[in-house]
This record gives sequence, C-alpha cells and structure tokens, in this order.
Amino acid sequence: MKQSQRIEWIDVLKCIVMWLVVVGHTSRDDTPDTMRFYIYAFHMPLFFLISGMTFRLQCRKRDFDFKGIVKNKAQGLLWPYFILSMLTIPMWLVNYRVLSYRDQSIGNLIYGIIYGNQYKVLSPTNAMWFCLTLFLTIVLFWMIYKKTQGDEKKLAITVFIIALGGYILSVFDIKVELPWHLDTVPIALLFVWMGWFFIEHIDKIQDILGDKKKQAMWLVLLIPIAFFSARFNEKISMAMNDYGSLILFVCETIAFSLIFIIVAKNIKPLEIFKFIGRNTIVILAFHSPVFRFMERYSQATADFYHDFPILAGSLVFLAMIPLCYIFERYLPVCLGKFKK
Repeated sequence: MKQSQRIEWIDVLKCIVMWLVVVGHTSRDDTPDTMRFYIYAFHMPLFFLISGMTFRLQCRKRDFDFKGIVKNKAQGLLWPYFILSMLTIPMWLVNYRVLSYRDQSIGNLIYGIIYGNQYKVLSPTNAMWFCLTLFLTIVLFWMIYKKTQGDEKKLAITVFIIALGGYILSVFDIKVELPWHLDTVPIALLFVWMGWFFIEHIDKIQDILGDKKKQAMWLVLLIPIAFFSARFNEKISMAMNDYGSLILFVCETIAFSLIFIIVAKNIKPLEIFKFIGRNTIVILAFHSPVFRFMERYSQATADFYHDFPILAGSLVFLAMIPLCYIFERYLPVCLGKFKK
C-alpha cells in the first residue's frame, strides 16, 4: 500500500468515527440496549488508535527531538484546543445566560478550559478534553520510544506495564478528577501504541485481512465478538476512567476497531469524507454547544433531540460541514496551521 492511500482511508475512518461520536452524544440512555452504549465501547479508544497511526506516518517524514515533538503537538493539539474552546464561550452564554441560567462566571469557564476536566470544572465544550490527553499521551509515547531506541519488544512491554498500572488504579474507583485527564493517559498510551504498531506492520496485517471476500469473513467473526464483549462489559468512559473488565474492554475495542478499519478501507474515499476527516477537531469542539442549544431553545427542539437521537445527531453532523470549510479555508490559524 502506498502511504497516500493509507492517509485516505484513515481520513474516511475518522469521518465515520466522528459521526458516531456526535450521534453517541445525543442519547442520555446508557443501558446495553442503546446505540450510545455500544458507541462508547470503542469510539474514544479508536480515536487514540487512529492518532497512533497518523503519528507513525508523521514520524516517517520527520525525526523529532523532544523540543520538536512538544512544539509540533502543542501547535496541532493545544493551540486549537484553547482557541476553539474560547470561541465556544459565546455559545455557552446564549445557552446558559439567555435561554437558561447557570451560576458560573466567565472566569470559571476560562479556568475550566485551562483545567481540562469537565468533571472538576465545566468548560464551554467538554468533548475537547481528548486534545489535552492526546498531547500528553503522544509526548509520553515518544519519550518511551526514544528510551527503548525503537526496540519493538521493549516498547510493547513498557507500554503494557504502564497501561496495566493505569487500569489497576482505575479499579479502585478513586475519582480525583486530575487536570487534562492525566489518569486516562496510561490506557490512551496502549491504543496509541496499537495504532503505531498497525501502521508499522500494515503490509502483514493487510495480508492477514486478505481480499474483500476474506474481509467479509473477518466481519462475520468480529461483529459478534465486538457486541458480545461490549454487552457483557460495563459502559466504557475514558473521560471518567471507567473500563469494566480489562479483557472485555480490550476485546471490544480491537474488534470494533478492526470492523471499522475494514469498512473504511472498502469505502470509496470521496472528497467529502476526506474533508471531514481532516477537520474532526472543529466538529469535536462545536457539536456539544449546538446540542445544548437544541435542548434549551424550545420544547419542540428538545423533544426532537431526545426522541430522534440518530437523526438529530446526523443533522448536527452535516451542519458542521460548512463550519469546517470556514475554518479550513479562512481561519486555518485557529487549527494550528500557520503559514511558513
């Protein structure tokens, strides 16, 4: 496979998963009979996995030193996080000062943006926590990679030990609500490594997946594994550091990830899919404030939002496309894309 082809299907994959994230945030029912329950079983782990893929591709083009990796990821993750979060404050004011009331000052909102953990302090757009945690995870992964000198076994063992330690701590259910979701980093590290490993061995994995006929057989095998593992596990929430059974959690994440990777690789990479895949951070920032607006604008919009979550989520997802175009075309600096 050519590198350009990998990037195309990864963008398609990001588009699909971003739609699932938006739809998953419309429902408030967490029972195993809901779509939200199964989306939460894999959507954030898969985003970390995808980030590991893109990071490996990036490292093939450039050899980072510590200063370089921090600068690069701060530009691509931290800068958009803070800029887009600040831009959603007016939407928060409409939702909680015009349409309803919440006793939270602008200063508190800014503190929430800086702290980066909505369970400690609310921020204008809670879904953006992913950017902060990913920044910490990528930098930590790079440090481990350099320390192990790229040795695959040492890298894997180190990542597994850290991830296992993070999982053990999560079992004790000590909710300290750390800034930037620091407690989530060990588990996120595992999935970043998985994405890195996937790209590193993409040709071998492609041979295992085989042609379309063989991939269809893989889907027949993976779908029941994914749903069975999720059904008998607890609701997953990386933001809350809740994973249930470690074995079931890993099984459901890997199975669902492979399912959607196979689907993405077999979908024609239309420009609209690639465009959305390039701009998921914009959708991540603005879809939650729009949902809050729908809940508070009128009883009719609130009922529509709650009664038809898939349709409401899909419409909001489509409504984000013009906004993505505005940012990519006219405001790329807000996304960390500075002119050289």
